[in-house]
Amino acid sequence: MIKIVVDTASDLPKDLIEKYNLDYFTVCVIDEEKSEIVSDIGIKEFYDNQRNNKVYKTSQVSSIDFRNYFEEKAKNGEKVLYLAMSGGISGTFNTSLAILNEIKEKYPDCQIVTIDSKACTMANGLIALKAAKLAQTIDDMDELVGHVNNMVKAIFHIFTVGDLEYLYRGGRVSRSQKALGGVLGIRPILGVTKEKGELYPVSKVRGKKKFCKAFIDQAKSMSNFIKDQPFILCHGDWEEVANETRDYMIENENIDPKNIHIFNIGPVVGSHTGPEVLALFYLEDENYTFDIDL
Repeated sequence: MIKIVVDTASDLPKDLIEKYNLDYFTVCVIDEEKSEIVSDIGIKEFYDNQRNNKVYKTSQVSSIDFRNYFEEKAKNGEKVLYLAMSGGISGTFNTSLAILNEIKEKYPDCQIVTIDSKACTMANGLIALKAAKLAQTIDDMDELVGHVNNMVKAIFHIFTVGDLEYLYRGGRVSRSQKALGGVLGIRPILGVTKEKGELYPVSKVRGKKKFCKAFIDQAKSMSNFIKDQPFILCHGDWEEVANETRDYMIENENIDPKNIHIFNIGPVVGSHTGPEVLALFYLEDENYTFDIDL
């Protein structure tokens, strides 16, 4: 059976990782002031710390971790498909590919593949779960990789943040844009390019009351909005806005409540977005809208 592997930027809860028998690599979260790796910190504590001005940063999966894992699996003749977080926002995919190429020099027949998911948080996680479900009946690596590449092309992302400070630190918005948003209550809506998995600005919404409609209308205008499939809403520590968006989708778009799933964005991605972040993910290809048990 082909083993599906993710990294912790996928934000998959432990129960789903265990249920679908996934392996994972750890992306380190670092307390910038102490220069210490933070481990086993709760979501609430992490975002409370951010609100109290603690700054976190991240480092990609180490080459040692990749080498040890890939070499063990290659030596044992095991099949592995690793879905890396987007290469457009992290160097993790390129590192995994470089290490895998070294391993293949020693084990040229190994069946290990690393794929740039061009996604992050539960967009990456959703592809991984669907890949794991396919892997229950597909044991041919080329066939499974073909399906996964199709899902990578089909995944749709849209998100917003409530505080532009974190995007400003990362160079995503200018100082003047940050100041203007703070004064006028502007929420930016951002997307992720399908070509490279890079962030880009889509539009802006002024005022909380207009947000849900504008957010969903924007998603519908940019994608194939297939209603009978899983929709993933992810937030940092912004449950109220996530619930408001879910309710809007149910009441105004006639989405079945059982198809809307809410998850937390963890510290890896949250280090770069802050607590007030909301993302919506779903697949645009009708061939891959089958349900998965979440």
